[in-house]
Amino acid sequence: YLDSRIESFLSLVPQRLDAMTPEEFSAHVSALVSRHTAKKRKLTEESSVYWTQILLHQYDFEKVYIDAAYVKSHITLDDMKEFVRQYI
Repeated sequence: YLDSRIESFLSLVPQRLDAMTPEEFSAHVSALVSRHTAKKRKLTEESSVYWTQILLHQYDFEKVYIDAAYVKSHITLDDMKEFVRQYI
C-alpha cells in the first residue's frame, strides 16, 4: 500500500511543477528557507543541531544558513523541473 502511495505522489510531482508559476515556486523556496533558518524555540533543539555537527566531525555550525542562501539564490523552477525529469 505504501509503495503505491509513494508512486502516486511521485507521478504528480511533474504535473504540479509544470502548473506552478515562478512566483509560486519563489514562495515555496522562501517558506523552506524561513523554516530552516528560524530561530530554534527550545534550547534542546538548538543543542541538537550543534551536537549533530560535532558527532559528524563537520563543525560547520552555519551550514543551514549557507545552504539556505544557496537555495534562495541558485535554485530555479526550471532547475527543479529538470531534476524531476532526470531523476524521478
